[in-house]
Amino acid sequence: MAFERIRPRKPDPFSLISIRKATAALYLMLLDAQARLQVYPPSRTSYRRKGAAGLGGSWNVQPPHPEGADIVGRVGSKKSYAVWVEGPTRGSGKKQRALFRRYGWTSVTTVARDVRRIHRGRIRAALQGS
Repeated sequence: MAFERIRPRKPDPFSLISIRKATAALYLMLLDAQARLQVYPPSRTSYRRKGAAGLGGSWNVQPPHPEGADIVGRVGSKKSYAVWVEGPTRGSGKKQRALFRRYGWTSVTTVARDVRRIHRGRIRAALQGS
């Protein structure tokens, strides 16, 4: 009995995927999100801002890395009050307070929507091998 190699008729669609390009595109998206979250809106209160030591400087990026079959990266802040100032506006759990929304602080929900729209084409092109 002899074994013969089975060759697919069509090329493997995943052979076109450039993991490096997709990871780089995802990293650019995360850095864009971080930059947007670090922007302080114009001050409307007498609160004195702390600059890099405050909320703006606390946003950090965990670079994309393999996690199982996925490529995962994160943007986050270790400031305990970040969720109230720039937190999500949807979903369960703690949310951005209406006060900070009125003051002009962007939410992570808005930033995620915006950067996803801007970077989606680049990530999709990388995954399609173009």
